Amino acid sequence: KQKTAAGVLALAPALFIGQLGWVGMKVTDTALLGHVGTHALAAASLSDLWTMASGVLIQGRVLGIFVGNAVGAAKAGTAPWQLAGEWLQVSVAVLGAISCFVMGLWAATGPVLRLTRADAALIPDASYFSLVLLACIPARVLFSQLQQYLSAQRIVKPAAAVALVGLAANLLLGYLLVLGVPTGPSRFGGYGFPACPIVTSAVEWLQLLALAGLFCLCLGYGRQGWPQAVGWCGVSPAFVTKSRVREYLKLYVPAALSIASDFWRMSAVGAFAASLSTLDLAVFTASYRVMWISLVLTGSLTGGVGIKVR
Repeated sequence: KQKTAAGVLALAPALFIGQLGWVGMKVTDTALLGHVGTHALAAASLSDLWTMASGVLIQGRVLGIFVGNAVGAAKAGTAPWQLAGEWLQVSVAVLGAISCFVMGLWAATGPVLRLTRADAALIPDASYFSLVLLACIPARVLFSQLQQYLSAQRIVKPAAAVALVGLAANLLLGYLLVLGVPTGPSRFGGYGFPACPIVTSAVEWLQLLALAGLFCLCLGYGRQGWPQAVGWCGVSPAFVTKSRVREYLKLYVPAALSIASDFWRMSAVGAFAASLSTLDLAVFTASYRVMWISLVLTGSLTGGVGIKVR
């Protein structure tokens, strides 16, 4: 028991850091925009009420179950290793379709907020914030799926390393481009609110390129479970069958809705805060980030347990 607990605790930090990327960047955005001004922070917070409530549809993390089962079967000699990579392709196909729907919801942020009678002065900036961030949804989804694919094979360090560099890059670029350089010969006032979501979206894509390009393609992490000499570089639509999609959705839909219930309740609280004042909305958003990090920590511990028992 002690050995199992030690193994879980050894995996948890890397899993936590690897999953911290998006929420960590949102914490950075909140801090930066707080220095820009209350209007900027409130506009981003208003955007988050809608994107947070709809974005949970792409946050169901069940791929690790299928990849873990495939790896276990491969070790037992009852299935080929490439089955793990096949399930990754099934997951990407399903999440790709869901992502298109979520991107449409984010694009409709402005009209949705107008229906809720939100502060009209905040809606244009809130809509802009959502429109820019929807550009990184594909990168978020692919990074998450690739991370689950690797972690189910007990490969957790690459995603953690990339996430740490991504958080640092988001903080540094955000500080320079949003707030600028206040003193010295290179004094620069920064671009303020408009630059914040651009930096976050760009860093999300850089994280994906680093994990997929450097660690997977160049260094070969996860190569053992990837289909060889099939289709184009191991990618084939033949792997995405109706039976596999149904099996995947049987787990994904309950998992996504389970997470969504938490986010929807908090969105309701945020909407109430927004009805009070823009300052209350900004304060709620800042405090909610801390609770979100706690949720990620809990998820990393359970993820470590799941990896150890396979």
